[in-house]
Amino acid sequence: MDFVNKLKEFMKFICKKYESNDTFRGYGEYSWPLIEESRIDFGDARAQLAAMDILLNQGLIEIVGKKSTRSIKITDRIRPTFKGLNTKRQDWSNIISAVTEGITKGIIGGFKH
Repeated sequence: MDFVNKLKEFMKFICKKYESNDTFRGYGEYSWPLIEESRIDFGDARAQLAAMDILLNQGLIEIVGKKSTRSIKITDRIRPTFKGLNTKRQDWSNIISAVTEGITKGIIGGFKH
């Protein structure tokens, strides 16, 4: 499964969980246990957080209680946004371009260190 399909499957998983779980709707959940529960392999811990950052920066998920952050930390609780809940009807071309941009930035950033 390619990376974009993994993002799609994860969004389907958290949207389904969000719709059926009152606690998740109210308080969100930590990204790490959600990824483990979904059984989608994004890679190591850093890659998992990078995948969540892509979804966050595309407006598909939000960090509960924080409004102005651009990256997810392991201690942050997340939940899908209204836009994220509509991913079933959404064109994924914007996510594909975000993934490409994120990978490019990661590669360029890796050369700077």
